[in-house]
Amino acid sequence: MMKRILTFLLSAMLLCLFAVPGAAEGNFYWDAADKLCGRMFVLALDPQYLGYMLGKDVTETSALASMQALAGKKPFQRQFYRFKGSEGNLGALLGQSETATPNPVITDELLLRLNGALPDYLNGYIGGTDWLALSSCLTVSETFLMPQNFQPGTLALLYDGCDAAVMVTFTQTGEETITATAKMIPAKALDEQEILLYINMLWERVE
Repeated sequence: MMKRILTFLLSAMLLCLFAVPGAAEGNFYWDAADKLCGRMFVLALDPQYLGYMLGKDVTETSALASMQALAGKKPFQRQFYRFKGSEGNLGALLGQSETATPNPVITDELLLRLNGALPDYLNGYIGGTDWLALSSCLTVSETFLMPQNFQPGTLALLYDGCDAAVMVTFTQTGEETITATAKMIPAKALDEQEILLYINMLWERVE
């Protein structure tokens, strides 16, 4: 009986650990990101896939070379941003006055989509059309059972000396499921003060 109780308690502790963004081992977010990056790098290095999806002009760009340089590397830094979107800070982002009555349909849709849209925003604002096209082509995603204490957010993976980085967004997509989506972004996007101000309005960095 005691052995069964200890086994149950140990399992519960492990489940909690999987859901803590700052944990060094047994981290659901890190494990999911590593799995998706492995798939993404395979696509980035396959000329037949790239040629079929994008054509020769795009496959010879510096943006692709920057993305391919990540293959086989391990990130030297991981930054987790917890999504804290709410009607209040969403209204501030949209420039609405405090007395304005937000449309609940628009508010719900924006809050649902914004977390997953952050990499595309960074690619469009900083990277341009080549980054958008390549990142879309290389995007990979997977749906998982929701871990205990799940926090929607974005995990940024930074690679030493590289011009590209990876962002993995984690969003709830069902009653008991979440979807992780990995996309390439320009590494310099996370150094832009204007970008960081935008991120800080709807995301909170978790150390």
